[in-house]
Amino acid sequence: MTAPPAPVLPDPIEHLMPFGSISTLSGASGVGKTAFLAGMVRAWQSGMELFGLKTGKLPAIGYLACDRPWRDHQAWFDRAGCEPILHYSLRDEAYAWENLRDSKQVPKIFGLLVDSLKLPPGSLLI
Repeated sequence: MTAPPAPVLPDPIEHLMPFGSISTLSGASGVGKTAFLAGMVRAWQSGMELFGLKTGKLPAIGYLACDRPWRDHQAWFDRAGCEPILHYSLRDEAYAWENLRDSKQVPKIFGLLVDSLKLPPGSLLI
């Protein structure tokens, strides 16, 4: 007996950001990365194009933040008109930051944080 075919999961942005890819967005603090991402999240949630390209219907969007409390990020998502997204910010917890100094522990910590969001398969993690 053969296994059923794997489900086809949507590309977040056709021809630019294929499903399963890893992308980075970097810049100095305060230059607008979160505002830019909030606009992208709004497009994904509403099915609008991004950069003239079709967006995929994503099961969920999750956001991990370390630099600021969630309320700071939430303000940008609210301004963009986004629906609520699953999120976690280390700044909202009494987090033991010294744990991140052990590079061998970072993948485990990251995995625990991602798992805490309980994202369904095919979701986007920011």
